[in-house]
Amino acid sequence: MAKSRARFLAEVLGTTGLVKKSKSALAGADEVIDLSVLPSIPNSKLTNSSITINSSPTSLGGSITLTTANVAEGSNLYYTDARARGSISVSGNAISYNNSTGVLTSNFEEGPVFTSAVTANAGVTIDTINIDGNTIATTSGNFFIDSASDIFLDADGANIFLRDGGVNFGRFNKNGNNLKIESEIENGDIIFSGDDGGSAVTALTLDMSNAGQATFNAGILAPGVSITSTSSSAIYLGGNGAGLYFAGTNNTITGTGNLTLDVAGDIKLDSDSGSWRFQDNGGSIIELSVGAGNSPTFYSANSDADIVFRGNDGGSAITALTLDMSEAGAATFNSNVTVGGNLTVQGTTTTLNTANLQVEDKNITININNILWTVKVTKNCAAKITTTPTDNPLITPPVINPARIV
Repeated sequence: MAKSRARFLAEVLGTTGLVKKSKSALAGADEVIDLSVLPSIPNSKLTNSSITINSSPTSLGGSITLTTANVAEGSNLYYTDARARGSISVSGNAISYNNSTGVLTSNFEEGPVFTSAVTANAGVTIDTINIDGNTIATTSGNFFIDSASDIFLDADGANIFLRDGGVNFGRFNKNGNNLKIESEIENGDIIFSGDDGGSAVTALTLDMSNAGQATFNAGILAPGVSITSTSSSAIYLGGNGAGLYFAGTNNTITGTGNLTLDVAGDIKLDSDSGSWRFQDNGGSIIELSVGAGNSPTFYSANSDADIVFRGNDGGSAITALTLDMSEAGAATFNSNVTVGGNLTVQGTTTTLNTANLQVEDKNITININNILWTVKVTKNCAAKITTTPTDNPLITPPVINPARIV
Protein backbone atom coordinates (compact mmCIF):
# COMPACT_ATOMS: atom_id res chain seq x y z
CA MET A 1 0.00 0.00 0.00
CA ALA A 2 1.36 3.37 -0.94
CA LYS A 3 2.46 5.88 1.68
CA SER A 4 0.49 8.99 2.07
CA ARG A 5 2.12 12.33 1.40
CA ALA A 6 1.99 13.25 5.04
CA ARG A 7 3.69 10.07 6.09
CA PHE A 8 6.39 10.54 3.43
CA LEU A 9 7.18 14.09 4.50
CA ALA A 10 7.34 13.02 8.13
CA GLU A 11 9.97 10.47 7.28
CA VAL A 12 12.03 12.78 5.12
CA LEU A 13 11.82 16.09 6.95
CA GLY A 14 13.17 16.78 10.39
CA THR A 15 11.61 18.89 13.08
CA THR A 16 13.30 22.03 11.57
CA GLY A 17 11.65 21.44 8.20
CA LEU A 18 14.93 20.52 6.53
CA VAL A 19 15.58 17.18 4.75
CA LYS A 20 17.15 14.66 6.98
CA LYS A 21 20.74 13.83 5.90
CA SER A 22 19.96 10.12 6.25
CA LYS A 23 17.18 10.42 3.72
CA SER A 24 19.26 12.42 1.21
CA ALA A 25 21.25 10.99 -1.66
CA LEU A 26 23.86 13.74 -0.99
CA ALA A 27 24.91 12.18 2.27
CA GLY A 28 28.54 11.21 2.46
CA ALA A 29 30.70 9.83 5.16
CA ASP A 30 29.81 10.83 8.67
CA GLU A 31 26.60 12.39 7.51
CA VAL A 32 28.50 15.14 5.53
CA ILE A 33 27.06 16.24 2.20
CA ASP A 34 29.39 15.37 -0.70
CA LEU A 35 29.33 18.37 -3.05
CA SER A 36 31.10 16.44 -5.80
CA VAL A 37 27.93 14.51 -6.43
CA LEU A 38 25.70 17.55 -6.27
CA PRO A 39 23.52 17.55 -9.34
CA SER A 40 23.23 20.59 -11.63
CA ILE A 41 20.13 22.67 -11.20
CA PRO A 42 19.14 24.89 -14.12
CA ASN A 43 18.59 28.58 -13.36
CA SER A 44 15.07 28.20 -14.55
CA LYS A 45 14.34 25.92 -11.62
CA LEU A 46 15.69 28.47 -9.10
CA THR A 47 13.70 31.22 -7.56
CA ASN A 48 16.72 33.61 -7.62
CA SER A 49 18.91 32.86 -10.64
CA SER A 50 21.16 36.03 -10.69
CA ILE A 51 23.50 37.96 -8.42
CA THR A 52 24.00 41.76 -8.21
CA ILE A 53 27.33 43.39 -7.22
CA ASN A 54 27.37 47.20 -6.76
CA SER A 55 24.35 47.57 -9.06
CA SER A 56 25.87 45.26 -11.67
CA PRO A 57 23.66 42.04 -11.97
CA THR A 58 24.91 38.76 -13.55
CA SER A 59 23.35 35.33 -13.90
CA LEU A 60 24.49 32.46 -11.75
CA GLY A 61 27.29 30.73 -13.53
CA GLY A 62 28.07 33.88 -15.58
CA SER A 63 30.98 36.37 -15.22
CA ILE A 64 31.38 40.10 -14.57
CA THR A 65 34.40 42.46 -14.70
CA LEU A 66 34.67 44.82 -11.78
CA THR A 67 36.89 47.99 -11.59
CA THR A 68 37.71 50.32 -8.75
CA ALA A 69 34.78 52.36 -9.94
CA ASN A 70 32.51 49.42 -8.91
CA VAL A 71 34.02 49.36 -5.41
CA ALA A 72 32.52 51.78 -2.95
CA GLU A 73 34.96 53.81 -0.81
CA GLY A 74 35.48 52.42 2.64
CA SER A 75 38.12 51.46 5.16
CA ASN A 76 39.63 48.90 2.75
CA LEU A 77 39.55 51.10 -0.36
CA TYR A 78 42.16 50.22 -3.00
CA TYR A 79 43.42 52.92 -5.40
CA THR A 80 44.97 52.50 -8.80
CA ASP A 81 47.38 55.10 -10.32
CA ALA A 82 44.65 56.64 -12.40
CA ARG A 83 42.25 56.88 -9.51
CA ALA A 84 44.94 58.35 -7.23
CA ARG A 85 45.91 60.92 -9.87
CA GLY A 86 42.31 61.79 -10.51
CA SER A 87 41.68 62.52 -6.85
CA ILE A 88 44.40 65.25 -6.74
CA SER A 89 43.53 68.84 -7.60
CA VAL A 90 45.45 72.13 -7.45
CA SER A 91 44.39 75.76 -7.43
CA GLY A 92 46.04 79.02 -8.38
CA ASN A 93 48.55 79.83 -11.11
CA ALA A 94 51.73 78.86 -9.29
CA ILE A 95 51.37 75.10 -9.96
CA SER A 96 49.67 73.24 -12.79
CA TYR A 97 48.77 69.53 -12.62
CA ASN A 98 48.34 66.85 -15.29
CA ASN A 99 45.99 64.22 -13.84
CA SER A 100 46.89 61.80 -16.63
CA THR A 101 50.62 61.74 -15.85
CA GLY A 102 50.48 62.89 -12.23
CA VAL A 103 53.11 65.63 -12.92
CA LEU A 104 53.08 68.92 -10.94
CA THR A 105 54.64 71.92 -12.77
CA SER A 106 55.51 75.26 -11.13
CA ASN A 107 54.73 78.22 -13.33
CA PHE A 108 56.60 80.71 -11.04
CA GLU A 109 54.01 83.37 -11.71
CA GLU A 110 52.98 83.56 -8.09
CA GLY A 111 55.72 81.39 -6.64
CA PRO A 112 55.18 78.13 -4.78
CA VAL A 113 54.54 78.23 -1.06
CA PHE A 114 56.00 75.48 1.09
CA THR A 115 54.98 75.20 4.72
CA SER A 116 57.83 72.80 5.56
CA ALA A 117 61.40 72.07 4.44
CA VAL A 118 62.04 70.98 0.86
CA THR A 119 64.75 68.36 0.40
CA ALA A 120 66.42 67.95 -2.97
CA ASN A 121 69.54 65.80 -2.52
CA ALA A 122 70.30 65.82 -6.24
CA GLY A 123 70.29 69.63 -6.42
CA VAL A 124 67.85 72.19 -7.75
CA THR A 125 68.05 73.73 -11.21
CA ILE A 126 66.30 77.02 -11.96
CA ASP A 127 66.82 78.21 -15.53
CA THR A 128 70.64 78.57 -15.75
CA ILE A 129 71.18 78.42 -11.97
CA ASN A 130 72.04 75.19 -10.20
CA ILE A 131 72.01 74.84 -6.41
CA ASP A 132 73.69 71.70 -5.15
CA GLY A 133 75.19 71.18 -1.70
CA ASN A 134 77.14 74.32 -0.74
CA THR A 135 77.54 75.56 -4.32
CA ILE A 136 75.42 77.94 -6.38
CA ALA A 137 76.54 77.94 -10.02
CA THR A 138 75.32 79.33 -13.33
CA THR A 139 75.79 77.67 -16.68
CA SER A 140 75.80 80.96 -18.60
CA GLY A 141 75.31 84.71 -18.22
CA ASN A 142 75.69 86.91 -15.16
CA PHE A 143 74.55 86.21 -11.62
CA PHE A 144 72.74 88.92 -9.67
CA ILE A 145 72.03 89.20 -5.96
CA ASP A 146 69.32 91.82 -5.60
CA SER A 147 67.97 92.67 -2.17
CA ALA A 148 65.17 95.07 -1.28
CA SER A 149 67.16 95.90 1.84
CA ASP A 150 70.72 95.02 2.92
CA ILE A 151 72.98 92.14 1.86
CA PHE A 152 74.96 90.39 4.60
CA LEU A 153 77.93 88.11 3.93
CA ASP A 154 78.47 86.17 7.16
CA ALA A 155 81.52 83.87 7.19
CA ASP A 156 82.29 82.26 10.54
CA GLY A 157 85.72 81.36 9.17
CA ALA A 158 86.50 85.12 9.09
CA ASN A 159 87.45 84.96 5.39
CA ILE A 160 85.53 85.99 2.28
CA PHE A 161 87.44 84.95 -0.86
CA LEU A 162 87.17 86.34 -4.38
CA ARG A 163 87.85 83.83 -7.16
CA ASP A 164 88.17 83.67 -10.93
CA GLY A 165 88.04 80.24 -12.55
CA GLY A 166 88.50 78.59 -9.16
CA VAL A 167 91.67 80.57 -8.35
CA ASN A 168 91.71 83.00 -5.43
CA PHE A 169 92.70 86.56 -6.33
CA GLY A 170 91.36 88.56 -3.36
CA ARG A 171 90.29 88.14 0.23
CA PHE A 172 88.46 90.07 2.93
CA ASN A 173 89.61 88.91 6.35
CA LYS A 174 88.63 89.73 9.94
CA ASN A 175 92.05 90.17 11.54
CA GLY A 176 91.29 90.63 15.23
CA ASN A 177 89.00 93.63 15.21
CA ASN A 178 90.47 94.88 11.94
CA LEU A 179 89.34 94.50 8.33
CA LYS A 180 92.15 93.10 6.20
CA ILE A 181 91.99 93.42 2.40
CA GLU A 182 94.46 91.12 0.72
CA SER A 183 95.57 90.51 -2.87
CA GLU A 184 96.02 86.73 -3.17
CA ILE A 185 98.09 86.72 -6.39
CA GLU A 186 101.86 87.17 -6.11
CA ASN A 187 102.84 90.78 -6.88
CA GLY A 188 99.20 91.53 -7.64
CA ASP A 189 98.51 95.21 -7.01
CA ILE A 190 95.42 96.61 -5.28
CA ILE A 191 93.91 99.33 -7.46
CA PHE A 192 91.21 101.86 -6.55
CA SER A 193 89.57 103.37 -9.63
CA GLY A 194 86.45 105.37 -10.34
CA ASP A 195 84.68 107.79 -12.66
CA ASP A 196 85.74 111.44 -12.74
CA GLY A 197 83.12 113.38 -14.69
CA GLY A 198 82.69 110.55 -17.19
CA SER A 199 86.36 109.62 -17.43
CA ALA A 200 87.84 106.52 -15.82
CA VAL A 201 90.63 107.32 -13.37
CA THR A 202 92.91 105.22 -11.20
CA ALA A 203 92.85 107.08 -7.89
CA LEU A 204 95.25 104.88 -5.93
CA THR A 205 97.55 101.95 -6.70
CA LEU A 206 99.19 99.84 -3.99
CA ASP A 207 102.23 98.22 -5.62
CA MET A 208 102.70 94.80 -4.01
CA SER A 209 105.90 94.16 -5.95
CA ASN A 210 107.35 97.22 -4.19
CA ALA A 211 106.35 96.50 -0.57
CA GLY A 212 102.92 98.09 -1.06
CA GLN A 213 104.14 101.50 -2.23
CA ALA A 214 101.11 103.79 -2.69
CA THR A 215 100.78 105.85 -5.86
CA PHE A 216 98.06 108.50 -5.84
CA ASN A 217 96.84 109.82 -9.17
CA ALA A 218 96.23 113.35 -7.82
CA GLY A 219 96.66 114.99 -4.41
CA ILE A 220 96.11 113.78 -0.87
CA LEU A 221 93.70 115.81 1.23
CA ALA A 222 93.90 114.99 4.94
CA PRO A 223 93.69 116.83 8.28
CA GLY A 224 96.99 115.17 9.19
CA VAL A 225 99.38 112.58 7.77
CA SER A 226 101.52 110.26 9.88
CA ILE A 227 104.09 108.13 8.03
CA THR A 228 106.31 105.53 9.69
CA SER A 229 108.92 104.22 7.27
CA THR A 230 112.66 103.68 6.95
CA SER A 231 112.50 104.01 3.18
CA SER A 232 114.16 107.01 1.53
CA SER A 233 111.14 107.24 -0.78
CA ALA A 234 108.37 106.86 1.81
CA ILE A 235 106.61 109.80 0.14
CA TYR A 236 107.09 109.73 -3.62
CA LEU A 237 105.59 112.47 -5.78
CA GLY A 238 105.69 111.57 -9.44
CA GLY A 239 105.10 113.70 -12.49
CA ASN A 240 106.36 117.11 -13.57
CA GLY A 241 105.46 119.85 -11.09
CA ALA A 242 104.17 117.50 -8.38
CA GLY A 243 104.03 118.96 -4.91
CA LEU A 244 102.51 118.96 -1.45
CA TYR A 245 99.63 121.34 -0.87
CA PHE A 246 98.49 122.42 2.61
CA ALA A 247 95.01 123.93 2.68
CA GLY A 248 95.08 125.06 6.33
CA THR A 249 96.18 128.41 7.73
CA ASN A 250 98.89 127.03 10.06
CA ASN A 251 100.50 123.87 8.72
CA THR A 252 103.29 121.88 10.31
CA ILE A 253 105.59 119.02 9.38
CA THR A 254 106.73 117.38 12.61
CA GLY A 255 109.02 114.51 13.45
CA THR A 256 110.86 112.91 16.35
CA GLY A 257 114.24 112.74 14.60
CA ASN A 258 116.06 114.55 11.84
CA LEU A 259 114.49 115.91 8.66
CA THR A 260 116.56 115.74 5.49
CA LEU A 261 115.71 117.51 2.23
CA ASP A 262 117.76 115.82 -0.47
CA VAL A 263 117.12 116.72 -4.11
CA ALA A 264 119.05 116.38 -7.34
CA GLY A 265 118.40 120.03 -8.19
CA ASP A 266 117.71 123.16 -6.17
CA ILE A 267 115.76 123.59 -2.95
CA LYS A 268 113.48 126.60 -3.22
CA LEU A 269 111.74 128.17 -0.24
CA ASP A 270 109.05 130.45 -1.68
CA SER A 271 107.23 132.59 0.90
CA ASP A 272 104.70 135.08 -0.44
CA SER A 273 104.89 136.98 2.85
CA GLY A 274 108.59 137.65 2.24
CA SER A 275 109.60 136.16 5.58
CA TRP A 276 111.36 132.91 6.54
CA ARG A 277 111.80 131.91 10.17
CA PHE A 278 114.11 129.37 11.75
CA GLN A 279 112.76 128.27 15.12
CA ASP A 280 113.77 126.13 18.06
CA ASN A 281 111.00 124.61 20.20
CA GLY A 282 108.53 127.09 18.76
CA GLY A 283 110.69 130.17 19.35
CA SER A 284 112.29 132.16 16.51
CA ILE A 285 116.08 132.05 16.31
CA ILE A 286 116.82 133.55 12.91
CA GLU A 287 114.51 135.35 10.53
CA LEU A 288 115.14 136.07 6.89
CA SER A 289 113.01 138.67 5.21
CA VAL A 290 112.82 141.03 2.27
CA GLY A 291 113.53 144.61 3.30
CA ALA A 292 113.19 147.92 1.54
CA GLY A 293 114.15 147.79 -2.10
CA ASN A 294 113.92 143.99 -2.04
CA SER A 295 117.02 143.89 0.15
CA PRO A 296 117.53 140.55 1.94
CA THR A 297 117.54 141.02 5.71
CA PHE A 298 119.19 138.65 8.18
CA TYR A 299 117.77 139.04 11.70
CA SER A 300 118.75 137.48 15.03
CA ALA A 301 115.45 137.30 16.89
CA ASN A 302 116.69 136.78 20.46
CA SER A 303 117.86 139.73 22.61
CA ASP A 304 121.67 140.31 22.49
CA ALA A 305 122.09 137.07 20.53
CA ASP A 306 125.21 137.38 18.36
CA ILE A 307 125.39 136.31 14.75
CA VAL A 308 128.35 134.03 14.33
CA PHE A 309 129.88 132.81 11.06
CA ARG A 310 131.80 129.60 11.52
CA GLY A 311 133.64 127.28 9.19
CA ASN A 312 136.21 124.56 8.77
CA ASP A 313 139.81 125.60 8.19
CA GLY A 314 141.83 122.54 7.16
CA GLY A 315 139.88 120.30 9.50
CA SER A 316 139.72 122.78 12.39
CA ALA A 317 136.54 124.62 13.33
CA ILE A 318 137.05 128.39 13.38
CA THR A 319 134.88 131.42 14.05
CA ALA A 320 135.44 133.68 11.07
CA LEU A 321 133.21 136.57 12.07
CA THR A 322 131.14 137.53 15.10
CA LEU A 323 128.54 140.27 15.02
CA ASP A 324 128.05 141.34 18.65
CA MET A 325 124.41 142.35 19.05
CA SER A 326 124.99 143.52 22.61
CA GLU A 327 127.46 146.04 21.12
CA ALA A 328 125.25 147.39 18.36
CA GLY A 329 126.49 144.71 15.96
CA ALA A 330 130.22 145.26 16.40
CA ALA A 331 132.09 142.98 14.01
CA THR A 332 135.02 140.90 15.14
CA PHE A 333 137.00 139.16 12.41
CA ASN A 334 139.14 136.22 13.39
CA SER A 335 141.78 136.94 10.75
CA ASN A 336 142.63 139.28 7.89
CA VAL A 337 140.15 141.52 6.12
CA THR A 338 140.68 142.32 2.46
CA VAL A 339 138.85 145.32 1.02
CA GLY A 340 138.74 145.43 -2.76
CA GLY A 341 137.36 149.00 -2.97
CA ASN A 342 137.35 152.05 -0.74
CA LEU A 343 137.23 151.63 3.02
CA THR A 344 135.15 154.19 4.80
CA VAL A 345 135.29 154.24 8.57
CA GLN A 346 132.74 156.41 10.39
CA GLY A 347 132.89 157.37 14.01
CA THR A 348 134.82 159.62 16.32
CA THR A 349 137.68 157.30 17.04
CA THR A 350 139.46 154.76 14.89
CA THR A 351 141.91 152.55 16.69
CA LEU A 352 144.50 150.39 14.99
CA ASN A 353 145.99 147.94 17.45
CA THR A 354 148.92 146.96 15.26
CA ALA A 355 152.66 147.39 15.28
CA ASN A 356 152.88 148.29 11.61
CA LEU A 357 150.53 150.01 9.15
CA GLN A 358 151.13 148.85 5.62
CA VAL A 359 149.75 151.10 2.87
CA GLU A 360 150.46 150.32 -0.76
CA ASP A 361 149.55 153.87 -1.99
CA LYS A 362 152.44 156.38 -1.67
CA ASN A 363 150.09 159.19 -0.64
CA ILE A 364 148.21 159.18 2.66
CA THR A 365 145.64 161.91 3.26
CA ILE A 366 144.39 162.62 6.75
CA ASN A 367 141.50 165.02 7.47
CA ILE A 368 142.03 166.80 10.80
CA ASN A 369 139.82 169.75 11.71
CA ASN A 370 138.83 170.15 8.03
CA ILE A 371 142.49 170.40 7.08
CA LEU A 372 143.79 167.74 4.75
CA TRP A 373 147.23 166.46 5.70
CA THR A 374 148.95 164.63 2.88
CA VAL A 375 151.87 162.40 3.65
CA LYS A 376 153.90 161.60 0.57
CA VAL A 377 156.45 158.84 0.92
CA THR A 378 159.42 158.92 -1.44
CA LYS A 379 161.54 156.01 -2.59
CA ASN A 380 164.16 156.66 0.09
CA CYS A 381 161.35 156.48 2.71
CA ALA A 382 161.45 160.26 3.19
CA ALA A 383 158.11 161.71 4.20
CA LYS A 384 156.89 165.05 3.02
CA ILE A 385 153.83 166.56 4.68
CA THR A 386 151.69 169.21 3.01
CA THR A 387 148.44 170.78 4.06
CA THR A 388 145.38 172.21 2.38
CA PRO A 389 145.10 175.15 2.62
CA THR A 390 148.90 175.51 2.46
CA ASP A 391 151.29 177.57 4.62
CA ASN A 392 148.89 177.86 7.54
CA PRO A 393 151.12 179.16 10.40
CA LEU A 394 148.64 177.96 12.98
CA ILE A 395 148.96 174.36 11.98
CA THR A 396 151.74 172.22 13.28
CA PRO A 397 152.43 169.27 11.03
CA PRO A 398 152.38 165.88 12.73
CA VAL A 399 155.63 164.19 13.32
CA ILE A 400 156.15 161.09 11.25
CA ASN A 401 158.96 158.67 11.88
CA PRO A 402 160.08 157.43 8.49
CA ALA A 403 161.34 154.28 10.12
CA ARG A 404 157.78 153.34 11.00
CA ILE A 405 156.63 153.64 7.38
CA VAL A 406 156.65 150.36 5.50
